[in-house]
Parts: sequence; structure tokens; C-alpha cells
Amino acid sequence: MVGGLYSKLSNDKRDMGFYIFYMGINIGAATASIIVGYVGEELDGIMDLVWQELEWLLVNYFIGEVKNI
Repeated sequence: MVGGLYSKLSNDKRDMGFYIFYMGINIGAATASIIVGYVGEELDGIMDLVWQELEWLLVNYFIGEVKNI
């Protein structure tokens, strides 16, 4: 795929193209793992708050009125 972008005569350009492609893949993989971890933690906190609100709003519908003992 990357090798087809350059003519057979320009080995230096082809090598540099492979190098840029290789480094882009590695940097993208490292960055993605950091970003996904951060976003996952943030969304987890937000979704916890959303679920708590839904639970407070819908508890009477699913369980019925809670009586004092």
C-alpha cells in the first residue's frame, strides 16, 4: 500500500514513507489507549449521575410507594 505510492527508483522516499506510516500507527495506538481511558472514566462518572437520577425518578413506578416502618 505505502510502497505503491513511490516509484521504484526513489528508495529513500519509499523508506521515509514506510517510516512515517509506521510511526503514525504506533503514535496513534499509544495516544488512543490514553484517550480512551480518560474518556471512559469521564463517561463513567457522568453515566453514574444519569443512572442515579433515573433511579430516583422511577423508583415509585417499579417498586411502588415506599412505606415508613
